[in-house]
Amino acid sequence: MQRITCVRWPVKGCYDREAAPADSVNSFAWRSTIAILLSLAATSQAQVLLTVNGSQSQAISPYIYGTNDPTVVPDATFVRLGGNRWTAYNWTNNASNAGSDYLFESDGLLSSSNTPGAAVLPTLQADKATGAATLLTIPTNGYVAADKNHGGDIRYNGNYWNGSTWVSGTYNPNYLAEHFYQEFPNAAANTGNVPNAVYQDQFVNWVNTNAPGQQVVYDLDNEPSAWSSTHLEVHPANATYQELDNDAINYGGAIKAVAPNALVFGAVNYGWQGMVALGNQPADSTINDTILNFQASYLKSLNAASQAAGKRLLDVLDFHWYPEAQGTNGVRITSGTDDTAPTVAARLQAARSLWDPSYVENSWITQYSTPYEPSGSPAQFKTAAIQLLPREQAIINEYNPGTRLSISEYEYGGGSDISGGVAEADVLGVYGEKGVFSAAWWGDGAPNDHYITSAFNMYLNYDGHGHKFGNTSIGASASDVSKASVYASEDAGNPNRMVIVLVNKSTTGSQVAALNFSNVAQFSLADAYQLTSASSNIAHVNLLNSSPLAWTGASSLNYTMPVESVTTLVLVKPQLGDVNLDGQVNGADLQAMLGILKNEGSYESAHNLTDANLVTLGDISHDGKFNAADIAAMETYLANGAAGNGDFAAVPEPNAFCLLLGLNGGWLIFRCDKIRHDTPRVDQARMMTTHLTNFSFDESVKER
Repeated sequence: MQRITCVRWPVKGCYDREAAPADSVNSFAWRSTIAILLSLAATSQAQVLLTVNGSQSQAISPYIYGTNDPTVVPDATFVRLGGNRWTAYNWTNNASNAGSDYLFESDGLLSSSNTPGAAVLPTLQADKATGAATLLTIPTNGYVAADKNHGGDIRYNGNYWNGSTWVSGTYNPNYLAEHFYQEFPNAAANTGNVPNAVYQDQFVNWVNTNAPGQQVVYDLDNEPSAWSSTHLEVHPANATYQELDNDAINYGGAIKAVAPNALVFGAVNYGWQGMVALGNQPADSTINDTILNFQASYLKSLNAASQAAGKRLLDVLDFHWYPEAQGTNGVRITSGTDDTAPTVAARLQAARSLWDPSYVENSWITQYSTPYEPSGSPAQFKTAAIQLLPREQAIINEYNPGTRLSISEYEYGGGSDISGGVAEADVLGVYGEKGVFSAAWWGDGAPNDHYITSAFNMYLNYDGHGHKFGNTSIGASASDVSKASVYASEDAGNPNRMVIVLVNKSTTGSQVAALNFSNVAQFSLADAYQLTSASSNIAHVNLLNSSPLAWTGASSLNYTMPVESVTTLVLVKPQLGDVNLDGQVNGADLQAMLGILKNEGSYESAHNLTDANLVTLGDISHDGKFNAADIAAMETYLANGAAGNGDFAAVPEPNAFCLLLGLNGGWLIFRCDKIRHDTPRVDQARMMTTHLTNFSFDESVKER
């Protein structure tokens, strides 16, 4: 029996071990041995080891790339209209009250229009156009603003402007009756027939009517544990466990009655203490297995109410997360203007508090709260480490299984510094890896947030042409998470393209990362994009000259990560026909081929391809070149392949083409011509690129 041994690296070839001369066999053996030794040597030179395992995967929610400010994150997939201003929003005339954010003033800041819903309609329309989901706030506190014309504190009459601010006049004990309307979940709840009442189910119904086809979900108010300070004009008393249970039951039920498929989010707590005790409320004594007493109690109550109602009343457990972590200088990382070394060092590690049981941040939480976990808590959480997402998932599993998780406000500071971009990219990777359902970034007051924009784009639009991180998380880990993080992805059903985000947390120098892959496709084409301190704009990395990337084996590579940086690495398994490098062979590749023929050099540079790579991908006609003949062959393949019987090997090299295909920009192939394979490429392109409207040759085609 003939014994054939094949090797892909470091030299491609197959050897007949019986027929080959002894020196050939020995040469093969030596080369294989050398390959192994070189791979081991490359790994030993690495400063951090990263592993990617394709056997571990889970879907990534598209809604984790969200924001409260679309001007900073224009490609956001999830947009929230929320915050203190929306607690007293009156959808019927768009009046709102700023609460403690600005003098407790009622005004028309959200919209000067009195047309119902005018403050939310532009966002609904914009989100529908971009494909983003919208999270709207439903007030539940009991009152909404009635008017917009009261300068300064609504609780006082005779306020006057002193040239720089409003000065309060005389206290008005009747301000609620005069300047606010009571609000209810629906008309049935207005048992006292209160006049001028505002009904929130009618707001939801207005959304149904005015935003058909748009995905809209609903938050039950905003940060209720802080109402007694942020909105003491309408809710001076502390909110209680029972009050929020009742609100979720009543308002959630009212929303579901008019929008049965809408998702309801609650309780929208502010920070750690809101989740632990709703600020400072008495604990639920029936909960003894988690420090997150309020959230567990809330989930437990809503689970019972949902079963009684025969429908889920709470779909998503929502909260806000502004890390309390501080640097050794005592400065909290969320400071928008402090980017000194101690603050940066804490900021770059802060994402670990979302999940890492070994990481104890420097904050009041880890000093005075987490060490006092109840005795009945699982051993995993009897530690000072916050482990936020595992804790949240544990109480969901225990008290209301199937509830999803949202963080509708968060930020890590440093928006105008590379540390903010690195931290944000790290956080987004954690959200996808740990199964968060939705998240929305909130601005930190930095002079600009350009690094935040780019951190999002490392996942949403790294090349400026809409290419993204995949929709499926692939198992990935780092040998030292204090130094680096790695997040890997594929698109469901497409294992031939992998997008990886590498995070270098070192502030002192570049790091060589050794990536080892298992249970994945055989990648050999790579492209890369980076975010560094050099610029808040994402830069394309040249991998062809002085490359930071080196393949060290069939399933391994080394990549030199710049100091304090984020890298989006795109790996593709080369397939004949996949010229647009999306891991699939389809009509999009045919369109790409025309553009490549017009400017092959530019395409190669944009994707880190060599001439040989392009032939491997695009030589459909098997003539050893990438040329116009391949377009005709590709069309033939697609015509057959769409029916399931396409085979590139069976596609003959054509001698002529006669095609009529609609392509981007109005370009059509409509001529029938003989193809001379010795024709210069520019002449082949001339035959393929006659414009439909004026039939003139595009003079931008240049011969290489």
